Amino acid sequence: MAQALPVTFTEALNLQQLGVPETSIKHGMTTMESDKWIVCVEASQLTMIDLRNGAQVTRRPMQAEAAIMNPDQSILALRAGTTLQIF
Repeated sequence: MAQALPVTFTEALNLQQLGVPETSIKHGMTTMESDKWIVCVEASQLTMIDLRNGAQVTRRPMQAEAAIMNPDQSILALRAGTTLQIF
Protein backbone atom coordinates (compact mmCIF):
# COMPACT_ATOMS: atom_id res chain seq x y z
CA MET A 1 0.00 0.00 0.00
CA ALA A 2 1.39 3.40 -0.99
CA GLN A 3 1.67 5.96 1.77
CA ALA A 4 1.08 9.64 1.28
CA LEU A 5 4.21 11.79 1.54
CA PRO A 6 4.29 14.15 4.54
CA VAL A 7 5.46 17.08 2.41
CA THR A 8 4.42 18.00 -1.11
CA PHE A 9 6.67 20.20 -3.24
CA THR A 10 5.42 22.38 -6.07
CA GLU A 11 7.29 24.97 -8.12
CA ALA A 12 5.98 28.45 -7.38
CA LEU A 13 8.23 30.28 -9.84
CA ASN A 14 11.43 29.77 -11.77
CA LEU A 15 14.13 32.29 -10.91
CA GLN A 16 16.00 31.71 -14.17
CA GLN A 17 12.88 32.63 -16.14
CA LEU A 18 12.86 35.91 -14.19
CA GLY A 19 16.40 36.67 -15.35
CA VAL A 20 18.40 35.47 -12.34
CA PRO A 21 21.59 33.69 -13.48
CA GLU A 22 22.03 30.10 -12.35
CA THR A 23 25.29 31.01 -10.58
CA SER A 24 23.32 33.26 -8.20
CA ILE A 25 20.78 30.61 -7.22
CA LYS A 26 22.56 28.89 -4.36
CA HIS A 27 22.97 29.02 -0.59
CA GLY A 28 24.50 32.30 0.51
CA MET A 29 23.60 34.11 -2.71
CA THR A 30 19.81 33.81 -2.56
CA THR A 31 17.59 34.48 0.45
CA MET A 32 13.87 33.98 0.93
CA GLU A 33 12.36 35.91 3.79
CA SER A 34 8.93 34.53 4.72
CA ASP A 35 6.49 34.38 1.81
CA LYS A 36 7.14 37.97 0.71
CA TRP A 37 10.63 38.41 -0.74
CA ILE A 38 13.40 36.60 -2.57
CA VAL A 39 16.69 38.48 -2.88
CA CYS A 40 19.51 37.29 -5.17
CA VAL A 41 23.05 38.67 -5.03
CA GLU A 42 24.61 38.90 -8.49
CA ALA A 43 28.02 40.15 -9.64
CA SER A 44 27.08 43.82 -10.04
CA GLN A 45 23.47 44.04 -8.87
CA LEU A 46 20.81 42.81 -6.47
CA THR A 47 17.60 41.27 -7.73
CA MET A 48 14.60 41.59 -5.42
CA ILE A 49 11.47 39.59 -6.18
CA ASP A 50 8.26 40.68 -4.47
CA LEU A 51 6.20 37.51 -4.11
CA ARG A 52 3.16 39.38 -2.77
CA ASN A 53 3.03 41.58 -5.87
CA GLY A 54 2.90 39.00 -8.66
CA ALA A 55 6.64 38.18 -8.53
CA GLN A 56 7.57 41.73 -9.52
CA VAL A 57 11.32 41.93 -10.19
CA THR A 58 13.37 44.96 -9.09
CA ARG A 59 17.08 45.24 -9.84
CA ARG A 60 19.45 47.62 -8.04
CA PRO A 61 23.07 48.36 -9.02
CA MET A 62 24.58 47.41 -5.65
CA GLN A 63 27.36 45.05 -4.66
CA ALA A 64 27.16 42.89 -1.56
CA GLU A 65 28.19 39.50 -0.25
CA ALA A 66 24.76 38.87 1.29
CA ALA A 67 21.36 40.56 1.32
CA ILE A 68 18.02 40.05 3.04
CA MET A 69 14.68 41.87 3.18
CA ASN A 70 12.68 42.59 6.32
CA PRO A 71 9.50 40.48 6.26
CA ASP A 72 7.26 43.27 7.61
CA GLN A 73 8.58 46.39 5.88
CA SER A 74 10.47 47.17 2.67
CA ILE A 75 13.83 47.36 4.43
CA LEU A 76 16.88 45.86 2.73
CA ALA A 77 20.00 44.83 4.67
CA LEU A 78 23.31 44.33 2.84
CA ARG A 79 26.56 42.87 4.11
CA ALA A 80 29.98 43.28 2.52
CA GLY A 81 32.89 42.11 4.66
CA THR A 82 32.42 43.68 8.09
CA THR A 83 30.14 46.46 6.78
CA LEU A 84 26.37 46.31 7.19
CA GLN A 85 24.13 48.73 5.28
CA ILE A 86 20.38 49.10 5.80
CA PHE A 87 18.11 50.80 3.26
